[in-house]
Amino acid sequence: MKIRPDVELANLTDPGNVRPENEDYYCYLEPASDEDFNRKGRLIAVADGMGGHAGGKVASLLALDALRAVFEDGADNPADILLSGFARAQQAILSHVESHPELDGMGTTGTAAIVHRGQLFYGHIGDRWLYLLQEIGRGLCRE
Repeated sequence: MKIRPDVELANLTDPGNVRPENEDYYCYLEPASDEDFNRKGRLIAVADGMGGHAGGKVASLLALDALRAVFEDGADNPADILLSGFARAQQAILSHVESHPELDGMGTTGTAAIVHRGQLFYGHIGDRWLYLLQEIGRGLCRE
C-alpha cells in the first residue's frame, strides 16, 4: 500500500480491564494510483467488537472488510461510500450469523472517515467517537 507523505499514522488499542482479548480492528487505506486517490481520497476506520457478546472480534473484522471493499469498488462520492459500507457491514454480520448460529448476538461499533480533497466525511455506529484536532496558534483545539 502506498502512503503519501502528507499524512502521519499511529494507532493504539487495548482490551481494557475486563476482557482478556482485544476485539478491535482498524483500517487505513489509500489507493495506490494518483488518479484513484484524487477520485476517492483516504479511508480510515476502526471497529470495536462488542465485548461480552459472542463473536465481537468476528463482527468487527467483517465490518471493516465490508467497508474496505465498498471503498475499493465504490462510487466517487464519500458519503455514498460510507452509507453503502455500513449497510454492507451490517449485511455481512447478519449473513455470518445465519451460517454460524452460535454467534447469534455478535456485534460491533464503528467509526469510519474519508478524507477527500481537504474535506472530512464520517459516520459512526454505536458508542464510538471521532475527534478532530486542529492546530490553532500554539495550542490544539478539539471540535
